[in-house]
Amino acid sequence: MLAGWRMRLRLGLSTGALGSDRNAVVFDTFVSKGLQPDPRHTLLASVTATGRYGGGALDETTIGAAARYHWRHSPRRSTFIAFGADRGVHLDLDSQLTLGGDSGLRGYPYRFRTGQGRWLLTAEERWFTDWYPFRLFNVGGAVFYDMGRVWGDNLVPVPATPSGARGNGVLRDIGIGLRLGNSRSAVGSVIHIDVAYPIDREASTRKVQISVQAKRSF
Repeated sequence: MLAGWRMRLRLGLSTGALGSDRNAVVFDTFVSKGLQPDPRHTLLASVTATGRYGGGALDETTIGAAARYHWRHSPRRSTFIAFGADRGVHLDLDSQLTLGGDSGLRGYPYRFRTGQGRWLLTAEERWFTDWYPFRLFNVGGAVFYDMGRVWGDNLVPVPATPSGARGNGVLRDIGIGLRLGNSRSAVGSVIHIDVAYPIDREASTRKVQISVQAKRSF
């Protein structure tokens, strides 16, 4: 069995002696654990906390937990499942938690929902090919399903659905994606081209969302 830990702790001090308007301890922590019982299965779990503590209370703080599971069930196919949840404590207007295309809910616009808490579930079936056009990109693909929700102090008015109903519940999407791995890049970036359909589409939401992003993983 392969197991590994990764940890980070950074602390800072905000004090009136240095010109601050308040006394507080600023912190940024990260702990992750990896498990690989065999070459086909990998589980990665992590916990994070960032914010400040002062006056006996947390402020501008976000606490989160996430898990990612990879199952390589054949040389050219794999299943990926990820779940993450975050909770904010006294978040300011500009640091609200968001849910949308920028945070993994690919069938919806960027920052589609904001609030003090969120969770997101993603499931993907991935394909890898040996196609290497022009010796520049390794080509792969994926089909995916995303589901998530935001709660608490939603700062964006909730639009009506096509049927006229309003709500702030779970949002879901399905889609397909093309992956172009740049093997010549020093940072190993992967271009994601995704086409997603929002299952819980609202009146102001497009029927299909197309996104192009550069990421560091498949």
